[in-house]
Amino acid sequence: MTKTSRKMAERNRVWGIAVMLGEWTRQDLAADAKRSREYIAEAVADWEKDGFVRKTGSKKGNKLIFKVVREDIPPMYGPDGRPLHSPDATPEDLMWRTMRKMRSFSPRDVQMYANTTQVEVTVEQARKYCQFLAAAQYLRVDRKAVPSKGIEATYALVMNTGIYAPKERRVRAVYDENLHRVTHTFEWGMA
Repeated sequence: MTKTSRKMAERNRVWGIAVMLGEWTRQDLAADAKRSREYIAEAVADWEKDGFVRKTGSKKGNKLIFKVVREDIPPMYGPDGRPLHSPDATPEDLMWRTMRKMRSFSPRDVQMYANTTQVEVTVEQARKYCQFLAAAQYLRVDRKAVPSKGIEATYALVMNTGIYAPKERRVRAVYDENLHRVTHTFEWGMA
């Protein structure tokens, strides 16, 4: 993971806390996110500039209250003021972010909201990723697909484990043809 993508992951983590809280003061967000007030002030200024949060007009004591008005992932800016883009973003990362924000979704919904100018997500990729996560019990099937009627499956996220997307990995293992099962898997880096 590059320095830029680590910064973006941290900013996205803080954004996730802001979205979960809904309304908050900068001090509340700093405490919940375990970040400095300066870091939060910079993030909130970026989010406000881009229309992701707004001041409610209310105060908690003498502290301004902010409200999330857009739940998609806001951009992050570098020292030169230009938006940073994660060079490491994969279709799975973008689909996972999308699923975490939606209550119920179809593969087509995921594809529409996960697409960016840097990374293309196809409906087929979204369909396969939804099926993969459903098989791993991250998603619940709310409505089964009926291809003959053009009805797509609808899913809901039931196991939100954090900002990083669950991804398929190839695993080194011993498969015994006599027993018809895997008898041993190797730890990462083990021979």
